Amino acid sequence: MNFTRTALVVGAGAVLAAVAIVARQSRSALPIPSAAPRELIVRSGDATLAATITFPASLGKKAPGVVLVHGSGRTTRADLVRQTQLLRRLGFAVLAYDKRGVGQSTGAYTGVGIRNGDSVFAILAQDARSALAALRAQPEVDSQRVGYFGASQAGWIIPLASVAEPHPRFMVIASGPAMPIGVENIYSQLTNDGNSAPTISDPAEIRRRVDAYAGPMGFDSRPSIARLEMPALWLLGDADPSVPQWVSIRALDSIKNAFHRPITVVVFPNADHDLRDTVSGEHRGVEEKITQWLRDQGIIP
Repeated sequence: MNFTRTALVVGAGAVLAAVAIVARQSRSALPIPSAAPRELIVRSGDATLAATITFPASLGKKAPGVVLVHGSGRTTRADLVRQTQLLRRLGFAVLAYDKRGVGQSTGAYTGVGIRNGDSVFAILAQDARSALAALRAQPEVDSQRVGYFGASQAGWIIPLASVAEPHPRFMVIASGPAMPIGVENIYSQLTNDGNSAPTISDPAEIRRRVDAYAGPMGFDSRPSIARLEMPALWLLGDADPSVPQWVSIRALDSIKNAFHRPITVVVFPNADHDLRDTVSGEHRGVEEKITQWLRDQGIIP
């Protein structure tokens, strides 16, 4: 990935100052911004996050913005190229960053488990909020149309990040678990995460054991999801070997009905954790669903 040579350092003070400058700008049309990516150094607590903003090919006015939030593992911006390209085609300014302690970002990388989930996810949620604030401060970006996009582990991070300032305008979560870590873990153990033949071959027995699980739970995203007031799109595959989609559907439907939250759930038949069809290997209808939902929310024209 080629980046521009100039790096910008964005901390809390710099963000507030930039927002003030933007607020004083005239309402006249902005110049067409350069299509070249812009590097940022985003300050988040004790870490600095190496980030890149990729702009749409052309702009006549301010663009909506989206921050890409990582799944599990030691991931960098280079792992998010496909998502960046999709959202750039839809007209977004896309901010992707190296996870803390990975790539060019400082801080300590820590894997997440049942025992440390609460503390680690609190840190990762703060990183996402810092990235969101940095993107909103860019003069080419419409600060009122900035949200989150992420997959897998991001389903735990994004709701937690969203209940505190700065609040996003929207969120799109693919294959995200709406459940405690312990429930996802037991399912992954029974299915071997799709990496080999499942420990138990009968799907009904897997479901029974997951629903009966009463062991350690760890971090649970459902309380944060219940507090969400912004539109959320949840994309799930019903053949996902990593996340028990029926548990997420049950939780999301319950929260939506009990708290009247603006949650939309889309389930793709025969789709795996990457939302690819298990037979063809294609993303059947995923981009179309995302595009239509964003239009319905008034995020893109």
